[in-house]
Amino acid sequence: MPSCLTLRQSALLHAALLQQSGAPPQKSAARLPLSSGTSRDEDMQVPDSHSSPTSPTAGSPQEKPEGSSLAEVFGYYGSSEFNIIALVRKLVPENDSPDATNIAISIETAVEVRKTLDFLLSRPILDFLVRYFVAKVNWIDQVLYPPLFLRQYQRWWSLDQLSSVADLEFTILFLRVCHYASQFLPSPTYTIDSIKGVALADIRKSCEEAINALAPICIRLDPRGSLIRVQHTALAGLDSMCMGRMNAFWEQLSYATRVAQQIGLHSDTMTWSSSADELDKEMRRRTFCNLYVWDRDSCLSKRLERIPFLSDGLSAHVMPQMHLQPDIDVRADAPDLFTERVLRAQLARFWRSHSPAKGSEYDAIGAEERYESFCSTFLESLPSVFSLQPDKQWDERLPTLPMQRQLLHMAIFEFLCWNFTPTLLQQADEVKHLPRYKQILILHNKQALAVAGLNLLQSVSCLHTMMGGSHTRFARIIVPIFEAAVPLLCLCADETFPGDTGGGRSHTLKTDPLGVGITHLSRAGCMQAAWDALSRLQTLAEVSDLAEVGVRTLSRLIERVNGSSPLARESGSLRREADAVMQLSEIGSCDQMRDYGLGGFQAQSLFNNDLYTNVSSNWEEMLGDLTGSFEVEEIGSRQGADDNMALRGILSLPGDDIPWSLAAPFIFAFVSASLYLLYRRLLPRPLPGIPYNAGAVKSLRGDQPALAAYLSTDGEFSTWLGEQCLQMGSPVCQVFVHPFKMPWILVADFHEAQDILMRRPEFDKPQFLIDALQGLGDFHARYKMGDAFKARRQLRQDLMAPKYLNDYIGPLLHSKALDLIKLFEVKTELANGRPFSIREDYTRTVLDVMLHHTFGEDYNESALEPQLELLRHMTPSLIPESGVDEPVKFAEAPRSFFIELLHETAEVLERTTVSPTPRLSFWWWSKQTWYKKIVSEKNRVLKEQLRKAASNLEAGTVRSALDHMMMREQVAAEKQGREPQLFTQGMADEIFSDPMTGHHTTSSALAWVTKYLTGYPHTQSKLRKELYSTMTEAVEEKRLPTFEELRRARLPYLEAVIEEARRLTPFVIVRETAEDTEILGCKVPKGVQCLMVSAGPGITMPSVPVDERTRSETSKTAKPWGKWDESRDLKLFEPERWLKPREDGKIDFDATSGPQLGFGMGTRQCWGRRLAQLVVRTVIPFVVWEFEMLEIPEKLGGYIGIDGISREPVNAFARLRKLAPSESFAVGLVLPSNEAQIRRTKRSVNAQTQQELASVIKCNTTIIGPSDPNWAYATESCEQDVARIVRYANHHNIAFYAVSRGHSLTTDAARFTGIEIDMRNLNRIRVNPNKKTANFQGGVYGYEAINNLWEQGLVTATGTCSCVSLIGPALGGGHGLQQGKHGLTSDHIVNMNVVLADGSEIRVDERNHPDLWWAMRGAGHNFGIVTSFESKIWPDNFKRYFVRTYQYLSSSHDAVFEAVNKFQGNGTLDPIWLASFGLYAMNTTLSTTEATLYWVFLYDGPKTDAAVAALKPFDQLQPLSIDDIDIPYRDINTPIGGALNSSLCEPNKSHIVGTANLQVYNVTAQRAIYDLYNQNIRQHPELGGTRVLVEGYAVRGVKSFKSEDSAFSLRDDNILTYFDVRFDTASDPLIPFAQKWRNQTVDLWNAGQPTRPPTTYVNYAAGYESLEGRYGFEAWRLERLRRLKKKYDPKNRFAWYNPIIPV
Repeated sequence: MPSCLTLRQSALLHAALLQQSGAPPQKSAARLPLSSGTSRDEDMQVPDSHSSPTSPTAGSPQEKPEGSSLAEVFGYYGSSEFNIIALVRKLVPENDSPDATNIAISIETAVEVRKTLDFLLSRPILDFLVRYFVAKVNWIDQVLYPPLFLRQYQRWWSLDQLSSVADLEFTILFLRVCHYASQFLPSPTYTIDSIKGVALADIRKSCEEAINALAPICIRLDPRGSLIRVQHTALAGLDSMCMGRMNAFWEQLSYATRVAQQIGLHSDTMTWSSSADELDKEMRRRTFCNLYVWDRDSCLSKRLERIPFLSDGLSAHVMPQMHLQPDIDVRADAPDLFTERVLRAQLARFWRSHSPAKGSEYDAIGAEERYESFCSTFLESLPSVFSLQPDKQWDERLPTLPMQRQLLHMAIFEFLCWNFTPTLLQQADEVKHLPRYKQILILHNKQALAVAGLNLLQSVSCLHTMMGGSHTRFARIIVPIFEAAVPLLCLCADETFPGDTGGGRSHTLKTDPLGVGITHLSRAGCMQAAWDALSRLQTLAEVSDLAEVGVRTLSRLIERVNGSSPLARESGSLRREADAVMQLSEIGSCDQMRDYGLGGFQAQSLFNNDLYTNVSSNWEEMLGDLTGSFEVEEIGSRQGADDNMALRGILSLPGDDIPWSLAAPFIFAFVSASLYLLYRRLLPRPLPGIPYNAGAVKSLRGDQPALAAYLSTDGEFSTWLGEQCLQMGSPVCQVFVHPFKMPWILVADFHEAQDILMRRPEFDKPQFLIDALQGLGDFHARYKMGDAFKARRQLRQDLMAPKYLNDYIGPLLHSKALDLIKLFEVKTELANGRPFSIREDYTRTVLDVMLHHTFGEDYNESALEPQLELLRHMTPSLIPESGVDEPVKFAEAPRSFFIELLHETAEVLERTTVSPTPRLSFWWWSKQTWYKKIVSEKNRVLKEQLRKAASNLEAGTVRSALDHMMMREQVAAEKQGREPQLFTQGMADEIFSDPMTGHHTTSSALAWVTKYLTGYPHTQSKLRKELYSTMTEAVEEKRLPTFEELRRARLPYLEAVIEEARRLTPFVIVRETAEDTEILGCKVPKGVQCLMVSAGPGITMPSVPVDERTRSETSKTAKPWGKWDESRDLKLFEPERWLKPREDGKIDFDATSGPQLGFGMGTRQCWGRRLAQLVVRTVIPFVVWEFEMLEIPEKLGGYIGIDGISREPVNAFARLRKLAPSESFAVGLVLPSNEAQIRRTKRSVNAQTQQELASVIKCNTTIIGPSDPNWAYATESCEQDVARIVRYANHHNIAFYAVSRGHSLTTDAARFTGIEIDMRNLNRIRVNPNKKTANFQGGVYGYEAINNLWEQGLVTATGTCSCVSLIGPALGGGHGLQQGKHGLTSDHIVNMNVVLADGSEIRVDERNHPDLWWAMRGAGHNFGIVTSFESKIWPDNFKRYFVRTYQYLSSSHDAVFEAVNKFQGNGTLDPIWLASFGLYAMNTTLSTTEATLYWVFLYDGPKTDAAVAALKPFDQLQPLSIDDIDIPYRDINTPIGGALNSSLCEPNKSHIVGTANLQVYNVTAQRAIYDLYNQNIRQHPELGGTRVLVEGYAVRGVKSFKSEDSAFSLRDDNILTYFDVRFDTASDPLIPFAQKWRNQTVDLWNAGQPTRPPTTYVNYAAGYESLEGRYGFEAWRLERLRRLKKKYDPKNRFAWYNPIIPV
């Protein structure tokens, strides 16, 4: 490259000469090296270009390897005056120790260096980065002194060759400067991510490669190092910090400190080389000061708790001493900006000297004393310009001073946080036992910590704003945000915070930065600060890995606190955007909100002014010299090459011989005349014959002032257009909105607008809209009319067909509408009568619909579900109290990156659409780093979806919009004889436009309809009446209508409501003339924007007269459209306008009743209008059906809108009241009972309890007692009421017990008395769109799950008894037929919604409450009530399943069990078999004295030869009968005795049960059990219904999960057994006999496996078994369960089903 040519030529020339001469290398006499490095005498100098090739200096030197010097080998400090090396130096005097300046490099090394420098970046790029570092970055740490550095940098470029290690070290230094500076780009003043066309990433890579190549050479030549090495190593550490590599920063700081010690920066008696001048010494001191700050300050020792690299004290000899004043424009008494670094060092030293001993117990008194000492010593001694109440007289002269002051203040509050943070680690139980005064001190400490954290966040916010407020990787912005937010969240989770200590702080300090804040401290303020911190980090995470990790952690903490803290609030999300002009807002007390520029480095009284040195006449002039060597790239709001540089010049006029007094009047007149003519030329020029406002053409701004005045009074743009036409009395007029451009033509006649839109080809898409939509890429709406437009629209022609909408979109839409209703239910309950915003709820719902429409039903990202999950676990106590009319601000769940980018893209689209220069506006946005990241992620997702759609197409599965478009493209390609273009950017952009634009416009429509129904309650009531009277079946069944019911229902009033809202809220439709034409007789030239006034005359205002003769021919012949009755106020919301009576008395909806332009018209009308109509027509009925929309306060109402992509309301709030329930649930009181009485004993509910519960529940729940005739049927519930009942029971100290379904055979349940929560009608089942999981409520029966999924071709894991719930067995593990392939039911639960013992509602999964997640899967009955859960599902691969049943008598008994052991592989049944069950039962038709042995085999699939062959051994054992059937999966429980009508499910029976788990069958034990059965039946034939069951399941799937991963421990057990005697009453006299029989049978089972301890499947346990047998024999397991029980249920409220801690 040209700038390096001289160096390269010189090195190559010498290499060639040496090769030609063949001269051998010359050596000098060896000398004893005293210090590390290579001596000057030993290394040959590289000859200059004029040296003779045969001179003694020519040749290749022998470069000394590291460690060859005395100091290096023995480890001496080479510059010491005290150690052995000093004595050696005394005997053998030496010149000054060699430094890098004197260490030469050889020819070979020079050539090696040149190879690296040949690939160096061009000088303009490097110059720019050097300049940017000096001007914008160096002020932060002041690693370099700009005048000295710039002087060396200019010298470097003037070198003909690099002749020393110092030159190489400086090369690394300025490359490291460039690399570090690039971390701060783009910035508010430089908004693109490239320099001179080279991407910043490539610049960083190039710098890094060069540094990596040069650094080893420097270390090899000079192991000792130099000041420059310390500096560039420190910069490398700061660079690593920006990239979030703190460990790398630590290592680099360690190396920099080691080098500093090697060269003596740490020495009090530092010896200087003779070449060292005062400035060099000062820079060494400053560098060491910086090392101390980085080592001691928040970067390492304090934050990371690492041992410091440097000693505790800082000697005065090594502290900065000089007063450096490079700026001649600043007085000598100005503060030196390095004072901030010195103060940081003193700050670190103070806290180090006052730190408690490591590992010592926290002392609250000591923390207070440290604080008081800090305030009275350090803070009060701060220089006035750096104090907490600073003197700002120098701020204007020294632009970086406010930011450096802010850095110091941040450090102060960081250390204060560090001082008080240990108080959070105190155990609450320990604090409670402390003396009262210590408790108050600890509370004081917590309050002080909170105030320090809040002040720290405010300081960071202030600094961030000073620096432009944009995206940054600056770690000293990111880390303090995170480290301040974490303690604040811990405090918010602390029940004692903020507490009341009787006032403010007790001490009186002159300077007390935390005292005032304590009096205003609140938990709400701390939580808000944490949310704001998260929002800021989310913004910064777009460019910073450090911030991204912080966001993940902080999000989890906030979610945890929201689940446990008495307070949660909405996240004030920071918008990720940067305006073209950076508007810097004022934050806190920060008043220096501006971009920063060059600043001098001036003196401060702390320094020794006697050592004052004026280094340069003006170092800025040297920086200015650089600007001549490169061209600064200007963009956005940049105002020059530098803030402190201005171009100075002299204006001279030609003709100096003409006297100025004569020339001046002529020049003035000429200039004035020219300006006047130019002004006249630029005035608006109206088109002839078209009315306009006369005043508009007299001002350059045209109609802008009038428009601005109208908008300032809450007027709207669209209505202003209509007002202009009314004022001018013309259906066509012109306005001047954009200066220096042609006027807009307003068309305020519906029929003419209809004609233009539908039948006038000379009107087309305006170019400014095409430009405005650039953000959506290459899609059909950006095309003008023509073949390309038609081709793109043809790709979509299937997507608005009724079949696609009804069959595919309808069910998805219905599902999302149900989720929205759930969300509204939760928000309504939490709001407790207060209004809340609905805009984002509608947006999330429609976005989900559009995403599934676009990408398919298996698309797994959702905008709505995370919000529902977030809010459903909140309680009203978490909502800050306020007035009844104050809106509730709910927290917003984080959105996925792709969903977030849809929102951000919409924002950009809005801004470009309304911009006067959309192309330029979008160009500016496209250059932003965050926007490029959005585009990159968008393209990644779209490519992935394109590949998936192509696979679907190949497989013949066409479902989603993208699938259909690819199919259409393939068909078109075949017709045209070309290759289909399936993976083009055009295809990606076309499909991306659907979710992008569709969700925005449709959600706005939903919000408008809701607003009008709120404002017109009689309309709302009338619509609800129509819905209820039309869909009567849904009303009778107390449910929402299905999609099919809605689709088929005739709902004219609903159609009228939707259409009327659309009439009143249209957006302006614009067309551009493609040629000269006429509108109502007015000539309009080509290129004019014509606006169809959709909120004006004839639509929302009285019409203006039209001369019918002026209409176009197509307009005259068109079918006439209805007109509105203008005697009625057209601005009122009146759906009845659209209704027409029929002869039979009914009414019809007539879409042509009157004009409206909501969707546009003609070929270019809204393509997705049918989908939008379907969404609104589905969602609005659901909302009206379930809720009454009550009046909202005036400030939240109104019908003002904003025009953009769509016309959206400024305010979109609702106050909802839940109407008639679709669910109810029963609450009863039950009496205790003995072991046999399992069914509920009835007793009337106490009247007071019944009345109180009625006021607690919200779902219109029925509360009845067992004596009520409806007791058996009133078992429905809603999830939220479960939590309410639990809280009520806790408050009144009443026991509660949740019944999901079926058996509760344990004796613990029989002792229960209290409130029984029967969840029978929590029975909703929803298969998720991906068909991989389904959601089940807690009352779903096993058979309901089987039947529901079977109808959809799916299965899930259930138990084998149909009358048992799905979730009940799962909480104890959950054995079942699918376990051989998939594992237990609990193994594939994805998440659970759980009501805890205290009535709180939480989401439990592997990430949320992982400890409880472990416990719930195996011991869940002890920890909470599961109201709903999500579980995995699988395809039902077979239509039929083969079942074979055998019957045997006693003679075959033993042989059968032996064969079964062999068949099951000693218990490990092959998963191809679902089950192998045996049963002892009496069949009196065969024998009255011996039980029949039944054996059932269930095969996974239909009957096959292989299955029959596998069972052949059982055919040979003399069975009494063999029965084969093939059954569907819905009937799978019937042949094994678990059908709904089986004896196991018979209600109102008392049971004596016993069980044991086995690995294999002990044939002898089984024979004894069989004989005992026969013996007891002969003794008591009335017990003939007794059943002894053995259950063999396949276990491969069960054993594929680790036992320690859940509370279910018995994964080694292969067989379940079950003994059951049933009685009609609990007082049967044979119960003791049955109990004895049960005990004998269980003992025999256990005796058959003497080496194994007895184990019991917890769901079969009767309550007498050992805890270890039920929950595991590992000591840690029960200990963990007890520990979790103490944490989640300390009062043992869940103690009625095999409890861990018995009552």
